[in-house]
Amino acid sequence: MKKVKYCSFGGGGAHGFTLAEVLITLGIIGVVAAITMPSLITKINNKGYTERLIKAYSTLQNATNKIIEEEGLPSNWGWSNYSTDTDNSANEHIIDLYKNNLKVVYYCKGSFGDNKCMSIGSIKYKGLDKQTATSIYSRTDIFGDYQFVLPDSTIIGFRFTNNVGVVFWDAPSALTITVDVNGKKKPNIVGRDVFYFYLDNSRGKILPFMSDESSNKYANTCEVGKSGHSCAYRVITEGKMNY
Repeated sequence: MKKVKYCSFGGGGAHGFTLAEVLITLGIIGVVAAITMPSLITKINNKGYTERLIKAYSTLQNATNKIIEEEGLPSNWGWSNYSTDTDNSANEHIIDLYKNNLKVVYYCKGSFGDNKCMSIGSIKYKGLDKQTATSIYSRTDIFGDYQFVLPDSTIIGFRFTNNVGVVFWDAPSALTITVDVNGKKKPNIVGRDVFYFYLDNSRGKILPFMSDESSNKYANTCEVGKSGHSCAYRVITEGKMNY
């Protein structure tokens, strides 16, 4: 009968790993984990931001549709210039319409004094360029005088054209909307967890800011190293945060 040689791992002259070999293997695993984990975590976070952005977009449009059923197209909502003392009854009526058609757990108005909303300057938002802007029309005061906190902690800020006709980041609308999909939690970066929308008055559509084909100076800014203004459009169009 032909003899078959075999190896045993349980004693009898078997050779295990030396301590040095084990340490080297663990070291290699640690290096690989250190290299891959940050990228994996970023992908997971970006997927979450994308899902919450799309949800917020749908929520805003559904609320707008309900208002249109009650009031007609936005052109009939009684717009007027923004008042710096937030006592503009016409625009307050529009805010009330949204408040009544969104699941709002907290409402803030004016110069926000409590910690549930975004106080002016309380969080210095940055863009994808990692720069903190100093202008109130950019990233330090980006939520306006009317803010809603939703049950999932999303913060939605509404801003109207001001009394000299200035529109926030040159959006083609009298009403611009800022959404922070995870509230005050970090990263607080425009284009990651913070996104811009505007209301198309003629059609009653909430639109993500801003088509890359637009001539707006903030268009095509959704890339690492840029401001991030147009990321709502890019993420919703592509269905992912691929930057």
